This record gives sequence, structure tokens and C-alpha cells, in this order.
Amino acid sequence: MNEKELVVLWNDKRSQITAAQMGPTIVLAGVLVLLALGDMAAMSAAAKYLVLGIIVASGILASVTQFAAAREGQSVCADLAALGPKSAVGKGIAGSASAINMFGILVVVLDLVVFGLALNLLM
Repeated sequence: MNEKELVVLWNDKRSQITAAQMGPTIVLAGVLVLLALGDMAAMSAAAKYLVLGIIVASGILASVTQFAAAREGQSVCADLAALGPKSAVGKGIAGSASAINMFGILVVVLDLVVFGLALNLLM
């Protein structure tokens, strides 16, 4: 692949990461609205577990998608780094491999934090 094709692929992977965040964000917004209205306090324990399960499922699915896109993004970085002379954009993307590794760690930490907060609020 040439540099232009790799940059297009890089942008596609970044878009996938952003799109994967939309579902869980909407789910969490809905839960926050229910909490703010006080509707969750009246829910049965089973209903609260269902809500928690939906939060967990949407978070896990989004994380898997983000991990896959990040892993593919790392491959793009490696391919760009192996190319000969590059544009400034190509050099910048090729140098992003370590940031992508940090992103993977951050996704796991944030997932655990959000799950802990949701568990605390719902139960």
C-alpha cells in the first residue's frame, strides 16, 4: 500500500473508534435521565440488573470494536513507518503507535470505572 491508501485506512479506523462510542454513550445518557427523574429508584432489583446488563453488554461490544480498530491502526502505523520518504501527515501517523497502545489501556480503565459507577448508582 502507498502512503495515501494508508492515511485513508488510518482515518477509517479512527472513525470506527468514534462510532463505537456512540451506542454506549446513548445508553448511559438514557440511564442518567432515568436516574435524574427518579424512575430508577422505583425499579425492581431484576429491572436494575437488566439495565446494568445492557450497560455492560453495550460497553463490551464497543470495547471490542475499539480494540480491533486500534490494533488495525497499529498495523497502519507499522506500515507507514516502513515506507520510504513520507509527508508530515504520514510521519505523524507513523509516530502514533505508542499513543494507540495507551488508548487500549485507557479503554479498559474507563470501562471498569463506568461499570463501577453504574453498579454503585443502580444498586
